[in-house]
Amino acid sequence: MAKTKNKTNCDLSPRLLPLQEFLETGYLQEVNRQFFHPLGLSLAYIDEKDPRLVVCDFRYVQHGPMFSPEVLNSPKFLERTERVALECAEKLLERQMNLGFGIQVARTATKSTKRNSRQSIR
Repeated sequence: MAKTKNKTNCDLSPRLLPLQEFLETGYLQEVNRQFFHPLGLSLAYIDEKDPRLVVCDFRYVQHGPMFSPEVLNSPKFLERTERVALECAEKLLERQMNLGFGIQVARTATKSTKRNSRQSIR
């Protein structure tokens, strides 16, 4: 993998996050809860002969995937939620201070698209 540099000349070569760490830290849980589940999708860990992540499509189901109340309120789930939220807040602040934004803004939406999306949320 080629090494790349950003505008501050920092090495941007990624270290590969071990799958077990991705699962145990709560990243899989939170990316599902906050991003995939609302879209009717789920990023799932398949632990067979060849462990891997797959995207499951539940868009045809009325409410899509959800965590059960037992899972959602378990101490382990709540601990992971808090850990990821704190880490995200720290990273967003760091990016805001260094880059001027936390999350990159895609400036492709037209005014009518923005207006329609705001109205549909209400």
